[in-house]
Amino acid sequence: MTRTRQLIVCTLAVGLLGGGELVFFAASPAASGTLGKPARLRQQQVVQVGPGPVLTVLHAGAYRLELRLAPNRASRRGIVAVTLLKQNRPVNGARVRLTVTMLDMNMGSFTVLLPRTRSGTYARTAPVLGMSGRWGWRFDMTPPGAKHFTLTVTDHMGA
Repeated sequence: MTRTRQLIVCTLAVGLLGGGELVFFAASPAASGTLGKPARLRQQQVVQVGPGPVLTVLHAGAYRLELRLAPNRASRRGIVAVTLLKQNRPVNGARVRLTVTMLDMNMGSFTVLLPRTRSGTYARTAPVLGMSGRWGWRFDMTPPGAKHFTLTVTDHMGA
């Protein structure tokens, strides 16, 4: 199975972490919408999210990222939101870019910027994707005055 075919891939630039460990909290399918138990993951480790709402917390260096996908259904418009905190304070002025790709078929991809909607939160309405299956969500983030990093999530999205 190739890395693009895995259920979840968390990738953070080596420049940000210096090759260190990540602490990752993931919402399990059985407990959608709730935070799971903490687990220690190294770069490129796989965890499963979806189908259903996703609330995931990732610690990357000094940053805490909260990812929300709701209702996380291919047939409905939803919300995609990233809250970025550093030392429990909202990070404003970051550039957050989202690229969405269908992983099971060659349907191309699209990229949008997530505007800041409130202090430390970058969000927008997620489009109706129209097809259930495995979707890749790549978040490219550049906090002000810090190195760029990427979070890539592969989500098994229901209809």
